[in-house]
Amino acid sequence: MCWESNIPPTVNKKLQEAQKKGRYLDPLRCGEWEFEVVDENRQFVVKLNERTCDYGIWAVSGLPCKHAMACITKKMDDVEEYVHHYLKKPAYLRTYANVIHALPDENSWPNVQYKTVLPPIIKRKASRPRLSRRRGATEQARVQRSVGSRCSKCQQTRHNSRTCKENEPVAGQRKRYQAASSSSFSATGRTQTIGHLTTGASNSSTAVMRTTTVGHIPPTRVPNYAPPGRITRVIPNL
Repeated sequence: MCWESNIPPTVNKKLQEAQKKGRYLDPLRCGEWEFEVVDENRQFVVKLNERTCDYGIWAVSGLPCKHAMACITKKMDDVEEYVHHYLKKPAYLRTYANVIHALPDENSWPNVQYKTVLPPIIKRKASRPRLSRRRGATEQARVQRSVGSRCSKCQQTRHNSRTCKENEPVAGQRKRYQAASSSSFSATGRTQTIGHLTTGASNSSTAVMRTTTVGHIPPTRVPNYAPPGRITRVIPNL
């Protein structure tokens, strides 16, 4: 493995991301090592000589946060000097400097006079188990791939073909469409119930239909198959 510097590639990638986020910040220099950074209506005090920032990530991870990276860039210092020595190449080499002995096969392991250690008993919780793991504070959120319902007419999301507004007529076209549909009806118009008609002892009833169309058709009688007990009239659609 060949590294270009004393910073591992994984650590170098995180530093580049912090520097990219911190280039939009404008730190206020209060001294040689102290800065004040305003980020999202909050003020953070950065002390480069003490390797501290009020944001708190630098002290936990050992890597400068975006506020510290903005101060380091403004001071024009080397970022490598502000990375913890545990995250540098010499510490990595010291970790693997010793010999890691190989393990023999499990069948050749000696028998011991101890009980077999079993895993702990897992108790199922009352709530529904989680399907996804808990992500860390610095991890990106999971991208949601499902888009929900999709319209079969316009191929857009968040609605279906019944509520699609692509083929819906405009306000002016809607009026012309209603006028054309009303003129296509027959001259007899539509029938509307205007009252009830009752007869004497007879069970049969007769509905009277009156039309007011062009031509002045006189009132006519409708046979007994009309709805009993109702008076209807025909109103034209003018």
